[in-house]
Amino acid sequence: MGALVLARKEALNEATALRIMAGMANESEYQSLDDVLEGVTAFEQEFLAKKDRRAVFATTYLAFTRVLGEWLEQGRFEDREWMTSYGIAFANLYRDAVLAYPPSDAARLPKSWRLAFDTSTREQGLILHDLVLGMNAHINRDLPFALASVSIDPDRESRFRDHTLVNQALELAVDPVQERIARIYAPGLGLLDKVLGPLDERVSSFSVTKARDAAWEAAVGLVNARTGFERMFVSKGIEGRASVLGRLVLAPTGDHPWLVGLLRHLESKTPWWEVLRPE
Repeated sequence: MGALVLARKEALNEATALRIMAGMANESEYQSLDDVLEGVTAFEQEFLAKKDRRAVFATTYLAFTRVLGEWLEQGRFEDREWMTSYGIAFANLYRDAVLAYPPSDAARLPKSWRLAFDTSTREQGLILHDLVLGMNAHINRDLPFALASVSIDPDRESRFRDHTLVNQALELAVDPVQERIARIYAPGLGLLDKVLGPLDERVSSFSVTKARDAAWEAAVGLVNARTGFERMFVSKGIEGRASVLGRLVLAPTGDHPWLVGLLRHLESKTPWWEVLRPE
């Protein structure tokens, strides 16, 4: 990485720190990916300070956003401008959800986000649930609306290829995220993961790739809607599906009914706030 890029990142980090200290990072909608990184970092630090388990998803989202930013800088997408708008629109829906909680007006907060935030703040599930419920709400609920807002047309095939390429970018962030999540539970979790396979799918049957594929199809439905009624019908379907899937995430796993109890035991041995720290 060149000296100019490093200097820019150092200046950005300093500016970000100052804005976060001043409580300014989330005052207005994000206009750039730098804004996204500032805002989500601010949320993460706020959650950590309060020992709020919403920090788990915030930390994960930061890792994914950093990889997306790196790929944009490297010119890996066919339409860099569209992908930048895509990332910003997507992040603004997360920002909206965080700022709407706790919901004084229930209509402002989607049910899938309310389930995710309630589970985290009340510590009703596993820490892994905090992660997967946030991913469910953000991908299954938010992503179709984000895609529709930045338009999947006129070159729908090219934009679908860029949307699909994001899956590969996310894979690069998986290992660091899994290592961090493993540290949250206990040192033995890494071995457990190798024996049983991906823990997120074992506990919740949640697949990021499948969710992102479904989000694209839902966005196509929104864009193809010919009337306000059709769009409302598709929108309600998106909201309902994300809400139902969120409840299924919390359902006990059928393959290994003892797994949830074991994970809960591992969590109790290492309080999460002692190990989860911003990098």
